[in-house]
Amino acid sequence: MAIAKKTGVLDPSGSVLSATDETSWDWFNKYVERASFAEDVVTSQSSLILAGPALYSELSELGAVFGVNTSTSINQASRLTPIGFVHEFRFGESQPISRNFEIGSGRAKFSTGKSTARGSIRRAMFDADSLLKVLMRNGSRAQASHIATFFNNSSNFEYGFGLWSDVFKIPFGMASVHKTIGNDFVASEYLEQCYIGTHRVSVDARAALVMEDVAFEFDRVRPVDIRIGGPSGIPDNNT
Repeated sequence: MAIAKKTGVLDPSGSVLSATDETSWDWFNKYVERASFAEDVVTSQSSLILAGPALYSELSELGAVFGVNTSTSINQASRLTPIGFVHEFRFGESQPISRNFEIGSGRAKFSTGKSTARGSIRRAMFDADSLLKVLMRNGSRAQASHIATFFNNSSNFEYGFGLWSDVFKIPFGMASVHKTIGNDFVASEYLEQCYIGTHRVSVDARAALVMEDVAFEFDRVRPVDIRIGGPSGIPDNNT
């Protein structure tokens, strides 16, 4: 599914990049960015975080997410789980950069090393599957018997604690999907081979909620095409 190209009313040239070029910087009448309409903004309410298998390729045969056809291999029943009550989700990548010089020149040359990637997710604790359990539900070996046994033997079947367990040595994946508040698809990505590094529970007498925090490392970010429906009655111009 190709993303539809927009031409804004503030862009008489028809450019899909911006309303400004090197010969027409008309700041009294034009915005620089073409996406200058309220419904083009992506917000936290129009983004969704999902837990999945460790590798994007492990998603099952072509299917649908929440009844909406997609161009990816997804089975909504078992392979992608929306994570609710999430207050904060972050991820980032970094790579080492070396600045190199040579005798006889004042100019620098650069070399880069291998990238690393980390993320975190913060969620309220409530009477439902814990954050750890949701993250591991679709892991590479989520159907292994010792995983079910671990959670069955927990103080509450819906909760699981203890990173010492082999359950949390199994990688998982995470997807995030971003749409505009006007229901147009913007982007989605998949974090492959996530491993939990730390898990914390925060109880604060001044806070309204008890929070769970998980920090994780992962192998890579894959830009993928995961299309998920939005508010009924609002058309998606990118489908």
